[in-house]
Amino acid sequence: MCFPATDCLEVLPVGCNKGAALTVLTQHLGLSLRDCMAFGDAMNDREMLVSVGSGFIMGNAMPQLRGGAPAFTGDWTLPKSGCLSTI
Repeated sequence: MCFPATDCLEVLPVGCNKGAALTVLTQHLGLSLRDCMAFGDAMNDREMLVSVGSGFIMGNAMPQLRGGAPAFTGDWTLPKSGCLSTI
């Protein structure tokens, strides 16, 4: 189980997440995760956000992501349109 929520149950194999997918993709493209940025608003974005050099939590993010998140380089107060202005 990835995370519990009142209206959602997400079950994936261990190690199958957006962060792992980005790792495979960046290796294939010859890029560094350190040079990547990601934006997320849900718990299934957590691994992706911590795997990149700059992870940003959106202002409309799930409270669990904002409250239990490790240190991110970004600001969770970004509005929905914050991706474009941040890039």
